[in-house]
Amino acid sequence: MKKYTLSELQAITTDITREIARIAEEESLTYYAIYGTLLGTIRHKGPIPWDYDVDIYVPEKDIELFVQTLEQKLPDKYWVNYRNAGGVPQKFPRVGLKGYETEELHVDIFRMAAIPNNEEEQRKLWKSGVFWSKIWKAKVIDPDYYYEDFKRRFSAKAVKMLFLPLSINTIAKKMDEVCQRYSFGSTRYVGNPFFSGRKYPIEYFNNTVLMPYCDFMIRVPAEYDRILRETYGDYMKLPPEAERTQMANKEYIIREI
Repeated sequence: MKKYTLSELQAITTDITREIARIAEEESLTYYAIYGTLLGTIRHKGPIPWDYDVDIYVPEKDIELFVQTLEQKLPDKYWVNYRNAGGVPQKFPRVGLKGYETEELHVDIFRMAAIPNNEEEQRKLWKSGVFWSKIWKAKVIDPDYYYEDFKRRFSAKAVKMLFLPLSINTIAKKMDEVCQRYSFGSTRYVGNPFFSGRKYPIEYFNNTVLMPYCDFMIRVPAEYDRILRETYGDYMKLPPEAERTQMANKEYIIREI
């Protein structure tokens, strides 16, 4: 295990993001900064100062090509964790530092899927996505490492035993079915099926612009203001100082593999 400060993690995830953006632009791959990374791009022109996480959206129909291209083009010091052997395999692609787990040190590549128009169908999709997401996590993680609380460790071990007969491949196929239940472009909305309730009109992503992020440019939806307002409200307002300080002073322990 190795200890990292927030600034050390930020330096690594920012460099990974720089490489992903470079490769995507060179290979004409579709991607968007989203969630906290979109917020950081617009508000800070880089990562949120008290956070190191990076979030990228890639359309479900392009996810396999995106992953394959990164595997071929990324510098050797980085790796794509997506149902791989070694470490904790992920339900969506994560890019991390080779030799280390991607549970903490990572850039998330979220699967941007079609979300149905009907609210009842949306609820069913979220329910399926969250369910299989939890089963995947229970299946692959080590409860003794990831949970300090005894009750959480006991609960995670019980779920792991309950779903022992299900293989990783079977669960992965269930999650693929959730992401591909509706064809991309056939509905009015898109979203990450594993994040319950968060959806955006697909037209928000029809056009993109390049925006400065540290010392490089990153692609964001042209309708970034509408996305950020729907997600965060007054997104230019900073959170309480105590919350920022707590995250900035935290020490992060990354497990080697």
